[in-house]
Amino acid sequence: MKALRNVGLALVLLFVLTAVPAMAEAYTWTDIARGEQTTSIYNSCVGEYVVLHLTWQTTHHITFEPAHGYHVLAAENLRGTGYGLSTGNRYVLQEDLYYSWQWMNDLTYPKVYTNKTTYHLIGLGRAEDLLGYLTMHHTINANNEMTAWVYDLRTECK
Repeated sequence: MKALRNVGLALVLLFVLTAVPAMAEAYTWTDIARGEQTTSIYNSCVGEYVVLHLTWQTTHHITFEPAHGYHVLAAENLRGTGYGLSTGNRYVLQEDLYYSWQWMNDLTYPKVYTNKTTYHLIGLGRAEDLLGYLTMHHTINANNEMTAWVYDLRTECK
């Protein structure tokens, strides 16, 4: 489902970026989407798959600045409840994702992408909690070379 939303955002960005005429001032466009989905994730702390019914909201702020290019700031929030397939344990999920993109007016380089995600799969009762933290950043220069790369994924069981 996240991939589908990201594809949708990419199509909107492509349309908006090619349709916006040259402007003298910065312009910001905001989009908010909400929905529901059912999915499963693996809780490595307990060793079981968890089926979750989630509600989500994404907010995108796209700013067009004639002198500095395009900037996208986005937030995605997931909330839901579910149960473990093998134990029947009940769970609550909270996930918050924040990311930004930046590139020049002509969609050339440098391109900068940053993503920060926090998720908590909280077991109700005896099930252990799975906590996860992801920070990802990369920068691509005019030669299409990656000049910065950070990928830090940490999980812990509590």
